[in-house]
Amino acid sequence: MQRRHFRPNAKISRSELATLITRAFKLTGTGTASFKDVKKEAWYYNSIDALASNKIITGYEDSTFKLTLSSSVIICLCLCSSQTKSPARLNNVKLL
Repeated sequence: MQRRHFRPNAKISRSELATLITRAFKLTGTGTASFKDVKKEAWYYNSIDALASNKIITGYEDSTFKLTLSSSVIICLCLCSSQTKSPARLNNVKLL
């Protein structure tokens, strides 16, 4: 049995954030996301795939995922502010 710990002050990884977002908004993917820095065997692949399949993230021109803190905040804000069943989409958002 795996032990689970509640660590409210611990840092969160990009894979954990992606998983939290996909679970919170019940997002599913198509299994077609392909990023150089996300292997299909990774425990968090389905979450990254769900974000990509729902066009919430698109990755970078070099085919990497690289979720950053600023993009994470924008994704969360867009999803939380959405008034429809479909989450808001990030199109042409420039991060500082």
